[in-house]
Amino acid sequence: MNPGDQTGPYTLERSLGEGGAATVWLARDAKHGHVAMKFFPALRSSAEEFRKEAAAMRQRHPNLVALLDAGLVGDGSPYLA
Repeated sequence: MNPGDQTGPYTLERSLGEGGAATVWLARDAKHGHVAMKFFPALRSSAEEFRKEAAAMRQRHPNLVALLDAGLVGDGSPYLA
């Protein structure tokens, strides 16, 4: 991934960090402005961790980020926005 790359409606701006099974990028789209995108490249073959993370983000709670979008990038690995 590189700054300027497009994932769905999101344009990647810069890497925010990485660790464990995911990398996080700052991205922008026309509807929401800046969003954080979490990519799970290691989960191409198993999506259990992705499902857990998405389920947690769907819970509306002031201490959790809101899930705006989820999908797959071109190589088949999942992302959350």
